[in-house]
Amino acid sequence: MKTFEFLCGGDYGAWESTVSVKLNDDQEKRMKAFAAENEFLDWSDSVIDIYRLVLKALDEQCDDFDPETTIIRMPVGLRDDGL
Repeated sequence: MKTFEFLCGGDYGAWESTVSVKLNDDQEKRMKAFAAENEFLDWSDSVIDIYRLVLKALDEQCDDFDPETTIIRMPVGLRDDGL
């Protein structure tokens, strides 16, 4: 398992937080494939489990956040273009 740092924000820019999430090899592979085409993590079928892990970590770390207004950036360095 490898740990990834996800930069998250919410309430339309009112807060920002970084959460660490451990992913297994399969999750890492799917996340990298998804990151090749996407800057933000979302509830797409291929990465829904990863999205839920990040939301769970946010829920544990933040007192009050709204998942409806939360954005999750892909970890830096996953894409060939450096994002």
